[in-house]
Amino acid sequence: MPFKRTLALAQEYEGLRLRDLRRYAEAIASYRQSVALSDAMLKTNPADRVALSQAVASSRGVAAAMAMAGDRAGSLRQARATIALAKANVNAGPEKAHRQRYVAESTLEMGSVYEILAKQSPAARQRPDWQAARSTLLQAISQLNAITASGKPTSLEAADLQRAKSLLAEADAHLSGSQPVHP
Repeated sequence: MPFKRTLALAQEYEGLRLRDLRRYAEAIASYRQSVALSDAMLKTNPADRVALSQAVASSRGVAAAMAMAGDRAGSLRQARATIALAKANVNAGPEKAHRQRYVAESTLEMGSVYEILAKQSPAARQRPDWQAARSTLLQAISQLNAITASGKPTSLEAADLQRAKSLLAEADAHLSGSQPVHP
């Protein structure tokens, strides 16, 4: 099992680096290999939070890479599937707060996907994409606030909250017209 965990993590990071290099097809393939390994670990032990974390992180990577590659339908389908995976596993084992964070992170990624798509969309599609991004990011912020309501946020939660607020500010700026909308 440790070998599979290490390989799944390495494939996620390979996907991230390939995505940064704009080699989207290769990035998606690496992310999917990571997801496949994580799914196999979850089949063996559905309560394996580390495997779930890896599956969610790599699934989010697939959605973002697909959006960057211009695959609108695929990226939105993947983002929804990632949220569904996270939600389905909230009560699958201990450490419920961590599992709830995966839902919030996946929702945050969906907002990010909408922003990526908005920047690539034809003019007629941009405003609805920015609105969808805004709505989704507000959900993510609400989810993160609910997780942290009982105490000090972890560094991951604080970073997610900061990222969500930053993306929300960008969506608000585009919707208010204070920033040019990119064709």
